[in-house]
Amino acid sequence: MLEPKCDSRICAPFAWVNTRTGRFTANRTDAHQRVELEAMWQAVPMSDALWDQKIEDFYEHDYDEDNPAGAIAIIDRLVSERPPGDAAGLFELAAVRDSFGLEAEAIPLYRAALTAGLRGERANRVVIQLASSLRNVGQSTEAVRLLESLDDAGVDESARLAFLALAQFDEGRQGEALRTVLHALIPHLDGYGRALAEYADALPPGGCRASVGPFRSRQQRAIGGYPPTALCLCASLARRPTT
Repeated sequence: MLEPKCDSRICAPFAWVNTRTGRFTANRTDAHQRVELEAMWQAVPMSDALWDQKIEDFYEHDYDEDNPAGAIAIIDRLVSERPPGDAAGLFELAAVRDSFGLEAEAIPLYRAALTAGLRGERANRVVIQLASSLRNVGQSTEAVRLLESLDDAGVDESARLAFLALAQFDEGRQGEALRTVLHALIPHLDGYGRALAEYADALPPGGCRASVGPFRSRQQRAIGGYPPTALCLCASLARRPTT
């Protein structure tokens, strides 16, 4: 319940307003006064926690991957409840568009949110999601720069490393991409961490043709084929002139 903190003639009626939904919980006023109070309630600044809950409710109940226009319309309406240029609002505008593959619309909104200044988990996620969108439109160099500039993404650190590996791969840095993935995986292993860390750090930046041999199975050796992973690791070397 909303605790009155102003003139009782104005605030007392709000004692019957539910702070989560903004609706009256009891029929304590006549219809005309209820309309006036509803308008006053809409003018009361919404707390960040209440608005964040609305965003969570949207993704839980109203987000429909088969109806992009409808989902975007709902988010646009929710963001309209925030002040103009609000960083969290800009982030949510970008995120829902990004989720539907609308990177061209999402990227400038992510950049605006980053400039406006985000707090908490969104501060890390805006970097990760912007980098992912940039990679999707062929700007993997900037994606790598953004993800490498983020020292530790907290609960999203594994996600940061995963997207960084993808961007490094697109940059032709396959050895670094594999190293990044291994270092993301090592903390989740019960053993072998030290050995894997050493092997990961020994990987060349672009992969190594000599490393293909151990990956080949007996059947693959017989038919002269290589597994896709080995081919990917050596893709950059295949383009280099030999001496």
